[in-house]
Amino acid sequence: MVIIRKAESKDLKCINFFLIQMGMLEFDEKSFEQSYRFIYVLEKDQKINAFISFIILLDEIELEAIYTKPESRQNGYGMYLMQQMEDKAKEYNSKSIFLEVRENNKIAQQLYQKNGYLVINQRKNYYGEENGLMMRKELR
Repeated sequence: MVIIRKAESKDLKCINFFLIQMGMLEFDEKSFEQSYRFIYVLEKDQKINAFISFIILLDEIELEAIYTKPESRQNGYGMYLMQQMEDKAKEYNSKSIFLEVRENNKIAQQLYQKNGYLVINQRKNYYGEENGLMMRKELR
């Protein structure tokens, strides 16, 4: 059985491990508990298999990170987490969701495009020699 729940401080170590796998900075306790940051974990068999982190600023949402353990991919977990974020966006009357993705991360781009995100800008050499793509989904 798959459960999506709000992350708790006991989950921070696992989430930070995932962030390291993604080449991102870890959360400290203070940043983990910011009122504008929402972090959800997806559990299966009482183990965290995926997470999503996003921030709500005024009427927009920015996806900070989404990760699924390699052995748990292709199970729709990313879609479930994206839906959780969109549900929260509607609750906060957000107009749009923004995200950034590496240009060579085709799997993530496919997930985002399936969910209605469009490329709106390219950041040249944003990741060293690799470009970043800015994507947006309008909600209203």
